[in-house]
Amino acid sequence: LPEGYDDDPKSGKSYPVIYMHDGQNLFGDGFGSPKGWHIDQIADELIKAQLCEPFIIVGIPNSGVGRLSEYTPIDALPNVTPGGAEYLQFIIQQVKPRVDRNFNVRASAASTFIGGSSLGGTISIYAATQYPDVFGGVLAESPSLATGKAGAWDAYLNGPVRGWPERWYI
Repeated sequence: LPEGYDDDPKSGKSYPVIYMHDGQNLFGDGFGSPKGWHIDQIADELIKAQLCEPFIIVGIPNSGVGRLSEYTPIDALPNVTPGGAEYLQFIIQQVKPRVDRNFNVRASAASTFIGGSSLGGTISIYAATQYPDVFGGVLAESPSLATGKAGAWDAYLNGPVRGWPERWYI
């Protein structure tokens, strides 16, 4: 939560929100990762420098051994059953409604972002192009689009995309 979030709960102030994958690596050094994002510290620095408005970060941890499947939405990796569509339904039907109910967020697509790195960036691109009415922005750090089955992502991006979000950070 941004600094000052709890100062005046009756203020009516609401915040944009970003849903981030690999939640166990976002706020500190995570499991199986040499270095975490420390995204809370980076967000505080950006906000204090007035480079962005205060926002809420929702970290969603991966399931460990199932990470490849849950972050792969199309048949793009050999020997990996795509489970990304189901994972996104979990976010859209369970996580986001709970956050919308319990936190002072702006629930509109224009104020809702999704992001991650590597396969987290890949599933973020898929989420934003399948649900642009839910996610108005995407952060995709080094998305894994050129691995596995050649052309799978080209075929997806040139085919069943439902729309494009307004804001992209790649």
